[in-house]
Amino acid sequence: MTYGYAIARTKKLKRTNLAGSEAHTARTRETPNADPSKQNIRLIGSDDPNEKLEDLVLAKIGQYEQKRKIRTDAVYCVEILLTASPQYYRPDDPTRAGYYDEERLQNWVEANLKWLDETRERSHRPRRASP
Repeated sequence: MTYGYAIARTKKLKRTNLAGSEAHTARTRETPNADPSKQNIRLIGSDDPNEKLEDLVLAKIGQYEQKRKIRTDAVYCVEILLTASPQYYRPDDPTRAGYYDEERLQNWVEANLKWLDETRERSHRPRRASP
Protein backbone atom coordinates (compact mmCIF):
# COMPACT_ATOMS: atom_id res chain seq x y z
CA MET A 1 0.00 0.00 0.00
CA THR A 2 1.29 3.45 -0.95
CA TYR A 3 0.63 6.13 1.65
CA GLY A 4 1.35 9.22 -0.41
CA TYR A 5 3.37 12.19 0.66
CA ALA A 6 2.90 15.75 1.85
CA ILE A 7 3.68 18.74 -0.34
CA ALA A 8 4.50 22.17 1.09
CA ARG A 9 5.54 25.11 -1.06
CA THR A 10 6.24 28.64 0.04
CA LYS A 11 6.58 31.69 -2.15
CA LYS A 12 7.35 35.28 -1.26
CA LEU A 13 4.81 37.64 -2.77
CA LYS A 14 5.44 41.28 -3.55
CA ARG A 15 2.49 43.65 -3.85
CA THR A 16 2.48 43.25 -7.64
CA ASN A 17 2.10 39.45 -7.21
CA LEU A 18 -0.92 39.50 -4.89
CA ALA A 19 -3.65 39.88 -7.53
CA GLY A 20 -2.14 37.21 -9.79
CA SER A 21 -1.81 34.74 -6.94
CA GLU A 22 -5.41 35.31 -5.94
CA ALA A 23 -6.66 35.02 -9.54
CA HIS A 24 -4.89 31.67 -9.85
CA THR A 25 -6.10 30.16 -6.57
CA ALA A 26 -9.65 31.57 -6.87
CA ARG A 27 -9.83 30.33 -10.48
CA THR A 28 -10.84 33.74 -11.83
CA ARG A 29 -8.31 33.23 -14.62
CA GLU A 30 -7.77 30.14 -16.72
CA THR A 31 -5.84 27.51 -14.80
CA PRO A 32 -5.50 24.51 -17.14
CA ASN A 33 -4.21 22.07 -14.50
CA ALA A 34 -7.14 22.63 -12.11
CA ASP A 35 -10.77 21.65 -11.93
CA PRO A 36 -12.70 24.97 -12.11
CA SER A 37 -15.58 23.50 -10.09
CA LYS A 38 -13.34 22.97 -7.04
CA GLN A 39 -12.47 25.81 -4.69
CA ASN A 40 -9.27 26.22 -2.75
CA ILE A 41 -9.54 26.67 1.00
CA ARG A 42 -8.27 30.05 2.16
CA LEU A 43 -7.10 29.86 5.74
CA ILE A 44 -6.92 33.61 6.35
CA GLY A 45 -9.57 36.28 6.36
CA SER A 46 -13.29 35.60 6.26
CA ASP A 47 -15.35 33.14 4.26
CA ASP A 48 -16.39 35.98 1.95
CA PRO A 49 -15.22 34.98 -1.56
CA ASN A 50 -15.30 38.65 -2.60
CA GLU A 51 -12.70 39.64 0.00
CA LYS A 52 -9.50 40.44 -1.89
CA LEU A 53 -6.17 38.97 -0.85
CA GLU A 54 -4.50 42.35 -1.28
CA ASP A 55 -6.98 43.93 1.15
CA LEU A 56 -6.31 41.19 3.73
CA VAL A 57 -2.55 41.60 3.45
CA LEU A 58 -2.64 45.40 3.61
CA ALA A 59 -4.97 45.28 6.64
CA LYS A 60 -2.57 42.93 8.43
CA ILE A 61 0.41 45.16 7.63
CA GLY A 62 -1.63 48.17 8.79
CA GLN A 63 -1.98 46.63 12.27
CA TYR A 64 1.69 47.40 12.90
CA GLU A 65 3.40 50.74 13.10
CA GLN A 66 5.58 51.35 10.06
CA LYS A 67 8.74 53.26 10.94
CA ARG A 68 9.49 53.99 7.31
CA LYS A 69 7.83 53.79 3.91
CA ILE A 70 7.53 50.25 2.56
CA ARG A 71 9.85 49.71 -0.39
CA THR A 72 8.22 49.11 -3.76
CA ASP A 73 10.05 45.78 -4.10
CA ALA A 74 9.30 44.59 -0.54
CA VAL A 75 7.83 41.18 0.24
CA TYR A 76 4.27 41.71 1.48
CA CYS A 77 3.43 38.16 2.48
CA VAL A 78 4.45 34.54 2.07
CA GLU A 79 2.06 32.24 0.27
CA ILE A 80 2.00 28.68 1.60
CA LEU A 81 0.60 25.81 -0.45
CA LEU A 82 -0.17 22.68 1.58
CA THR A 83 -1.37 19.62 -0.29
CA ALA A 84 -0.69 15.92 -0.71
CA SER A 85 0.03 13.48 -3.48
CA PRO A 86 -2.79 11.77 -5.40
CA GLN A 87 -1.98 8.52 -3.55
CA TYR A 88 -3.13 10.14 -0.30
CA TYR A 89 -6.43 11.57 -1.59
CA ARG A 90 -7.41 8.58 -3.71
CA PRO A 91 -5.41 5.49 -2.65
CA ASP A 92 -7.55 3.08 -4.65
CA ASP A 93 -6.99 4.96 -7.93
CA PRO A 94 -4.41 7.79 -7.84
CA THR A 95 -4.89 8.37 -11.58
CA ARG A 96 -8.54 9.44 -11.12
CA ALA A 97 -7.89 13.16 -11.47
CA GLY A 98 -10.45 15.51 -9.95
CA TYR A 99 -11.69 12.99 -7.37
CA TYR A 100 -10.73 12.90 -3.72
CA ASP A 101 -11.96 11.03 -0.68
CA GLU A 102 -13.92 13.62 1.36
CA GLU A 103 -12.92 12.10 4.72
CA ARG A 104 -9.24 12.13 3.77
CA LEU A 105 -9.56 15.76 2.67
CA GLN A 106 -11.14 16.76 6.00
CA ASN A 107 -8.43 14.87 7.92
CA TRP A 108 -5.80 16.68 5.85
CA VAL A 109 -7.35 20.09 6.51
CA GLU A 110 -7.59 19.43 10.27
CA ALA A 111 -3.99 18.19 10.44
CA ASN A 112 -2.73 21.21 8.51
CA LEU A 113 -4.64 23.68 10.68
CA LYS A 114 -3.22 22.02 13.79
CA TRP A 115 0.30 22.14 12.34
CA LEU A 116 -0.07 25.80 11.36
CA ASP A 117 -1.34 26.73 14.84
CA GLU A 118 1.51 24.84 16.55
CA THR A 119 4.09 26.35 14.20
CA ARG A 120 2.78 29.88 14.73
CA GLU A 121 2.72 29.34 18.50
CA ARG A 122 6.35 28.11 18.49
CA SER A 123 7.51 31.02 16.34
CA HIS A 124 5.95 33.57 18.71
CA ARG A 125 7.40 32.16 21.94
CA PRO A 126 9.98 34.39 23.59
CA ARG A 127 13.47 32.99 23.28
CA ARG A 128 15.82 32.82 26.20
CA ALA A 129 18.96 34.87 25.89
CA SER A 130 22.16 32.87 25.60
CA PRO A 131 24.45 33.03 28.66
